[in-house]
Amino acid sequence: MATTDNYGQGVSIVALTDPPNIESWAKLMVNALAQQTIMRFASASARAATITSPVEGMQSWQQDTNTMEYYDGTSWVSYENPQVQTYNGSVTLSSSPTTYFSTNLGGITSANRSGMWSSGNPTRLVAPTAGTYAVTGSIIWPGTLGSADGRAEVRLNGSGVESNTARFSIARGSVGNAPAVASGTVIFTAAGQYLELYANQNSGTAMTGTLAVALGMSRISNAIA
Repeated sequence: MATTDNYGQGVSIVALTDPPNIESWAKLMVNALAQQTIMRFASASARAATITSPVEGMQSWQQDTNTMEYYDGTSWVSYENPQVQTYNGSVTLSSSPTTYFSTNLGGITSANRSGMWSSGNPTRLVAPTAGTYAVTGSIIWPGTLGSADGRAEVRLNGSGVESNTARFSIARGSVGNAPAVASGTVIFTAAGQYLELYANQNSGTAMTGTLAVALGMSRISNAIA
């Protein structure tokens, strides 16, 4: 009866007592080894047609996109660090001297992970893995801000934490509009945590369709402490 390898990888090894069948033996070993290597496919669709029941830990190279992915037990995932960029050129923001409002991020301009932004939760950027993420963003305050203050900050899970927040500069409006930028790092201690961009302006009237925001994040380390 065939046995398996000494490394727990499930590669079958024929025994001397097995009936002689070189074709059967070769196929048994080659199929077992192939799924442990980096498999090459013309495209993701070609892979899906070939591997109908992928196993966690499988790896593949897609020749059309020149990317390598692994199967995490649920889906094929890129080896690139998770990143997403969003943009909304038509944000509505009410006026308030004290209240910060979470902003609709509009849509994805670039991403390599599904689920990092969705229309179902348009204010959130979700971390698919724990780790330290670099956060960047920008706001174009319209001229209607006038001499009033415009403020914004990135918050983790809806809460502002001084040591874990990327802040925007304060800017007043002008005829030529006023940009504000933010950069910083945020630590996600678990997958599924999220960022939101909270903004505040006290011009006295709501800004409708005149405020532009961009927000993105990219994991730079697996560290969480």
